[in-house]
Amino acid sequence: MQHNASNFSAEESLKLINEMIAQAKQDYHNKSFYFLLWGWLLFFTGIGHYLLLQSEFMPYANWLWLIQAAIGGTVSFFHGSKEDRKSGAGNSHVNRTIMNIWLGFGLTLFFIIFSAGQMRINSIPFILLVTGMPTFLSGRILRFPALVWGGISFWLFGIAALYVPEQFTTLLFSAAIFCGYLVPGFALRSDEKRKSSVQRA
Repeated sequence: MQHNASNFSAEESLKLINEMIAQAKQDYHNKSFYFLLWGWLLFFTGIGHYLLLQSEFMPYANWLWLIQAAIGGTVSFFHGSKEDRKSGAGNSHVNRTIMNIWLGFGLTLFFIIFSAGQMRINSIPFILLVTGMPTFLSGRILRFPALVWGGISFWLFGIAALYVPEQFTTLLFSAAIFCGYLVPGFALRSDEKRKSSVQRA
């Protein structure tokens, strides 16, 4: 009797975990907007930064990063507020875990950029390397291969950025953003459309 109860408990626990992951995956699919928003902003900022460094407008190159951060932060805030009012924010254990991973990433990123500025070293290789961590972990937790490969691509581009001349690292940055954010973002968007069409059928 106890053996059967243990099996039942294990099966129920596994079912609950799978349901939580499925719900978190659905919530995350609804976040494709952010991957695509920040992906395009960062992609074009990296290319724009490289082009400005090759021109007489070189002193203004760093302003691009501040501009894209202001645009992305403002749009994300208002879009997130609208989505939360519409459907309510996901509050499952899996969602909270992923949120905390990205929160830790944001804090780490801040310290890397600040420290690199103080030491006057190129921060891009380290930004790419640390960005691989939350992307990879999110993909593993949600069992979403596009995010897993996105995280791996950040690591590979980050390693490559350590060995190329500094003026070319922003181009590698844009390539990493395309593979690590935009490709998973389009995959998430495709899943959203597919599931939406299934629900309407």
